[in-house]
Amino acid sequence: MELPEPHPSPAAGKEEQELLERTFFSWAEFSRFFDKWCQQRLVVFSVKSSTHVARSPWASAPPLYRLIHVLKYSYVLLVCKDMRASSQPATWPRQPSCPAFITVKLSPLRDRLVVSECQLTHSHPACPREFAHHFRPGHLLANSCLPVRITNQISKQFVAPADVRRLLSHCKGPDHGVLDALQVLEGLFRTDPEAKVKLVFVEDQAMVETVFFLTSRTRALLRRFPRILLVDRLPGLQGALDLLAVLCVDGAGRARQAACCVARPGTPSLLRFVLVSLLQSAPDVKGRVRCLTAGPEVAAQLRAVRQLLPCARVQICRAQGLETLFSKAQELGGASQEDPGLWPLLCRLAGASSYAAYSEALAELRAQGPAAFVKYFEHNWAPRHDMWVRFRAYEASRDLDACALVRGHRRRLLRRLSPSHSVAQCLRDLVAMQWADAAGEAASEGADGDTAWLESLPGRGTQGENERVRGLETSDWGGAQLETEKGRGLQAREQRGVQLENQKEGSEEGPREPKRLCCPSGEEEVDWEPLAKFRAACGPELADLVAEELAFARQHGTRGFHWTGAGFALKDGTSDFFLDGALTHCSCSIHAARRLPCRHLFAARLLTGAALFHMDLLRDCWGSAQEP
Repeated sequence: MELPEPHPSPAAGKEEQELLERTFFSWAEFSRFFDKWCQQRLVVFSVKSSTHVARSPWASAPPLYRLIHVLKYSYVLLVCKDMRASSQPATWPRQPSCPAFITVKLSPLRDRLVVSECQLTHSHPACPREFAHHFRPGHLLANSCLPVRITNQISKQFVAPADVRRLLSHCKGPDHGVLDALQVLEGLFRTDPEAKVKLVFVEDQAMVETVFFLTSRTRALLRRFPRILLVDRLPGLQGALDLLAVLCVDGAGRARQAACCVARPGTPSLLRFVLVSLLQSAPDVKGRVRCLTAGPEVAAQLRAVRQLLPCARVQICRAQGLETLFSKAQELGGASQEDPGLWPLLCRLAGASSYAAYSEALAELRAQGPAAFVKYFEHNWAPRHDMWVRFRAYEASRDLDACALVRGHRRRLLRRLSPSHSVAQCLRDLVAMQWADAAGEAASEGADGDTAWLESLPGRGTQGENERVRGLETSDWGGAQLETEKGRGLQAREQRGVQLENQKEGSEEGPREPKRLCCPSGEEEVDWEPLAKFRAACGPELADLVAEELAFARQHGTRGFHWTGAGFALKDGTSDFFLDGALTHCSCSIHAARRLPCRHLFAARLLTGAALFHMDLLRDCWGSAQEP
């Protein structure tokens, strides 16, 4: 018995009028709206047919090419998923499907999505039980990228290389940068199978919310030097990401990056999440940490942090604490041009070398400071003076300055991060930074640790001159300098300083190591130090291939090397090859197959004087870069 044709109701007609011509500026915006709309009406729709924007003949023309990943579709037909019809036995007469549908199309201006047609009269009543069983929030977003059931299942867990490959196999497109981020993690596991990675996805959405990772090398550093941990947090990086790095202090008093976490802005309890993940990765360090220095946000999570690190003193980084105090003073109206003495007074408080000096500065603040700010200070900061005043610092007796170490790490970080808003690019830069540090260590220790391998290279001769390797930049953040630093925006000042340093230094990447080696002479020179860096970054097998390509470039050279306007072109005697302006990519089959620097790139770098080793030469090993 067939169901009678449904008659349109006045309520359905009103809903249709409200829905028609609604506009959405992204597929994600429509998906979130549609989830709420379906939940209010207890109906389930599914995609019957769709057309991707990228398949349109005009998709490559500006400005639409910039919106391909935002709009996703030029046409989508959503039909009501009548659960009763799909659950009926095959022996029953087939019932006609529900006629309700919604059509979403690209607007004539091709800058938004609009609901162009809809029929909201259903052939069946709403059923809360069936709806609860079949409705999956976020399924429209999952259709364009990853199934939500998979992201919900794997979220907040450490992933293995096989998990990343499985996620990649389910990816249907590069939506939300998930594909790019997974490719970077796949590359990380390819070069370091023992790396630890934890992924967090936005609930019921195929969007990466947080990525925590540490390599096998940094985990070994953490286990070797767990006594003092520093936390450097950069909120709102590039306006789109929060970055948090955990540093350990080695035997030479240098800050070494132990773990990194990239998160969407405003992610709650990020510090606790990172510390939990860190201890899960290296549980043996839990009782060996004696001091943790973090930003002012640690005060709100103090109980949780002390439970995680029961043997550690918890401190607030003085530089970040000063910035927070001065910002609060401005907010409360106490730091203005009429009161220029507040910043030096706060610096005296933070940099006090004794309790007497602190008490003197505190009395002066109480006498001269704005009343509202003094009340805030007395309630929030004075009771915790042992966490942020210099004379109470754990590392003071060890001739260390935690603030200087954090500041030096931040300067290095800002220098090396690309101006991109994507999680994938930030991960790529952080991985490259860690491998570059490893390569620099290998080069500085090459004379001792890699002697056997270096001597096995053909034509090695004597030891070569040591290239400049990345070093830790630290500067004194003592009380005298604190008094000279006025105003807000420490990070902005550091970024401007980095830009000026880059203009002066060019490709210089850090201070010279005090240890220097002799350089082989003549045509028999073998650039063993760049090769040592490649070996540290990508392993001995791939480094041997790189050595072959470099040797070939030195032996055969090139002809017809010239600038084309978009890059370089050269001949190797038989064919023409094209290189990008940065000399990191080549059109030859060797580079395409291995994703490693080829003889043509090395030949061009020898001709132009560019560095033979650069981490950009290896970035293809960690997934293709996303355009900013």
